[in-house]
Amino acid sequence: MKRAILRVTLASGVVLSPMIAAGPAAAGVWGPWRNYGSYGSMCIHSFANCKAEVTFHPNGDVVHLRDKPGDDYSVRLRIKNVTKDPDATEYSITAHNGTTSVFPDGQPENLAEKHCFRFTIWLLKYGAQAGHKHYTQVRNYNNDGPKFCHDVA
Repeated sequence: MKRAILRVTLASGVVLSPMIAAGPAAAGVWGPWRNYGSYGSMCIHSFANCKAEVTFHPNGDVVHLRDKPGDDYSVRLRIKNVTKDPDATEYSITAHNGTTSVFPDGQPENLAEKHCFRFTIWLLKYGAQAGHKHYTQVRNYNNDGPKFCHDVA
């Protein structure tokens, strides 16, 4: 099944990748992802009602995972390198009770330059998945910021 990829650029230069149904086999939804030039971020639900957020800074391979405080949910992030065949899970992290988990540059969290990575986040309630998984795919370009690579399977 081919996916239609829609990107919207606002007058401010912010690029949006809105939620796009990915088909029944995907068990998740795309986005929403925003590019801010040198970094990008994705929220569960919407940026106006963000229950959890992952932020990716390619220059330094820094990943922040933030959980909204006081909602009794945790958030889980899995990062897969989809350039490799087969796809390889790079790492997974969890944040809960309003905390922020940070993975700075360096092994084992170093993400290969110019490779395409799938960022998947989902909410957990008492350790079980609550709702859809949300994902996007971005290429790790240190000097140019993250670039969409949804066409990599």
